Amino acid sequence: MKVLVIDDDKMIRNLLRCVLEDAAFDVIVAEDGQIGLNKINSDSSIDLVITDQMMPNMTGIEFLDNIRDSGNKIPILMLSVDGNRSTTEEARGHGATCWLVKPFDPEQLVVVVKQMLDIAA
Repeated sequence: MKVLVIDDDKMIRNLLRCVLEDAAFDVIVAEDGQIGLNKINSDSSIDLVITDQMMPNMTGIEFLDNIRDSGNKIPILMLSVDGNRSTTEEARGHGATCWLVKPFDPEQLVVVVKQMLDIAA
């Protein structure tokens, strides 16, 4: 299974890549929502997206809007430092499938990703 990780923080991208690759996922990364959108539009084999909310060039919400407006139903996990209920509800309203707050537990992340992929299958 292929996961696209979108985060402007290089350390978080690398951490997510390591955690997911250790769990046998194929991982590609993007530095912001626009680059992530370009990657998902050029690679139809991506099974799931993990994206940050607050990024330059294109926020996570803007990314969600672009993906959902195109009709793409790919599962999208928002990963953000903002765990405010109104923010998470806004993201769900824009098409986020699930939400986790940073810092995250690597084992929990893998469980959530596997569950999301099982539901999407």
